Amino acid sequence: MFSVVIPAAGIGKRMNSTRPKQFLEINSKPILAYTLEKFSKIKVVSEIVISTSKDCFSEVEQIVSKISFINFKIVEGGKERQDSVFNGLKACKNQDFILVHDGVRPFVNENEILEVFKKAQELGGAILAVKVKDTIKFGENGLVKETPNREKLWSVQTPQGFRFEVLFEAERKAKEQNFYSTDESALVEKYFPSQKIGIIEGSYSNIKITSPEDLILAEKLLQLSMNSEQ
Repeated sequence: MFSVVIPAAGIGKRMNSTRPKQFLEINSKPILAYTLEKFSKIKVVSEIVISTSKDCFSEVEQIVSKISFINFKIVEGGKERQDSVFNGLKACKNQDFILVHDGVRPFVNENEILEVFKKAQELGGAILAVKVKDTIKFGENGLVKETPNREKLWSVQTPQGFRFEVLFEAERKAKEQNFYSTDESALVEKYFPSQKIGIIEGSYSNIKITSPEDLILAEKLLQLSMNSEQ
């Protein structure tokens, strides 16, 4: 069994919307609802902790009331995503394995979630990622400095899974040192450098919805998904 922390406290500056992005709707349903439904259907999920703004508690409660899963918890998020994840970890009862997943990645599938969990059980840590398709450049002061080998580069997604005590301690140390990163893996890499972290190859459809363009793409992906199920 594993716990899930869903950071959903973002305000969505890039979305140019007055509503937080996780509550924007696709086909008359909030983005966050799709994400929570995915995890609620997985039998080895023991609890789902949602970190969100205190102002949004009632909206999240309304969403979870429509999902047939009993072990939801709602906690107050933090200023940054990393703070929201740490607050979520502190609310977890099941402290064996933890998966962290962005509230605005509604197109992750069950197989990807379970594969990350299995690899985390095997190694102690695992991430979901896709191979980079574009050439990447290191730049400085408007000039190209270096071109890394694309064959070794991955575009990282969520969920990311770890032994609970490893991620919790990495988050605690980061908080103590005021160190911030953009994902959980980077914290574990910094504070537990000997910890192996497996890579599970995901799908390009597992997008993070952060811009108006992403929302348009999400609507298309949902339509394709619905058509394939018919």
